[in-house]
Amino acid sequence: MWKQGVILLMFTLVLALSNVLEAAFFDDFEDGDYTDNPTWTIGSTRQPYPSVGVDPVRPNNLVAQTNIDSTSLITVLETPQPWLGFDYKEEYFAQSLISNSIVQLQSPGYTIFWKTYFNGANKLSGFFVEEMGTGIKHEHAITAIPNDEWWVLHISHNINTNLMIVDYSLLDGTVLTEVSFEPSVDLGSISDIESVAIVGGLLAPQYFDNITLVPEPCTLSLLALGGLSLIKRRSRR
Repeated sequence: MWKQGVILLMFTLVLALSNVLEAAFFDDFEDGDYTDNPTWTIGSTRQPYPSVGVDPVRPNNLVAQTNIDSTSLITVLETPQPWLGFDYKEEYFAQSLISNSIVQLQSPGYTIFWKTYFNGANKLSGFFVEEMGTGIKHEHAITAIPNDEWWVLHISHNINTNLMIVDYSLLDGTVLTEVSFEPSVDLGSISDIESVAIVGGLLAPQYFDNITLVPEPCTLSLLALGGLSLIKRRSRR
């Protein structure tokens, strides 16, 4: 009977912790307001200002729109999140026009700066990830670029391999490209992620949706291992 009780308690705690982790940061902009729940602020005085508007291809969906000339939105996290094991995702609408996109995960002294770039024919041809504060830049070409459709940017840290992983996929899960690199700093010794910034640029508006930041899940693993250890010790008696 005690085993069933321990298993039930573990399940309840894991479920509760999972909900907490998933709620670390999320915004789908369906409330139509970027100034509340969570709060984004304008990071540039250039106009036109960012806004929440209608999805360019899904008319029943609301999305964040950063307009031309490098306008940006910045949110300060209510609770700073550790770099170790972080998991960031966003949906991004890739247009066929020249339209740089920038994402910044920021902490004092260290920032992950992701940006698309273009070739001589003004076609989106790749991206780079810069570890700002260290001067190290990781540049990668992209061979398959969807135009005028939504895709997913995913940046994460694997706590087991100590690799920073950047991948692109379509909404159906089809992976377009995936790259990884080892951070040049000890992520466990620097300040936590304090803010997220999304930046548009150049000649076309940028659209963002379903922005999520989840902390590393080791707490859940430790909880499960502790519960299993308890069951194992009790069963030996």
